Amino acid sequence: MLTLGVILWLARDFRDEAAVRAVLIGGLVGDVVNLVAQTMGTLAGTTNALGWSTVLIYLFAAVGSGYFLMARASRLSHP
Repeated sequence: MLTLGVILWLARDFRDEAAVRAVLIGGLVGDVVNLVAQTMGTLAGTTNALGWSTVLIYLFAAVGSGYFLMARASRLSHP
């Protein structure tokens, strides 16, 4: 999580649309995979009830990445 946080923090000043899109897609894929894995682990009882907080974190991160990908796509298609 720390590595991802540093990458996203350093990417905040990107001006190249392709670079921003690549970071958002990478974040979305990683968040969805982690969301599925954490949900399965929590449902299986591998983690305690606090595992649901991690599920929510990954869910919000995935929704945020998807939102910004869609917002950029719609901004680029409507000049």
